Amino acid sequence: MFRGSDAMPHNRYRVDRLIEHTNQYVEWMVLCLKAALHRQAISRLCLFHIQCLPQYYLFELLAT
Repeated sequence: MFRGSDAMPHNRYRVDRLIEHTNQYVEWMVLCLKAALHRQAISRLCLFHIQCLPQYYLFELLAT
């Protein structure tokens, strides 16, 4: 009988990658909040990432 991690090692890689990307997304969110608080021009760029990145993570979750 296989353990889950032994049966599908590629899934472990995908989960690790998803965690890494999620951490990057959280870092972006923090930067966006700081930018918004300081009313910097970068907030427009952050708005783009806030709108687009969650769809990417949804696809990553569905692919695992």
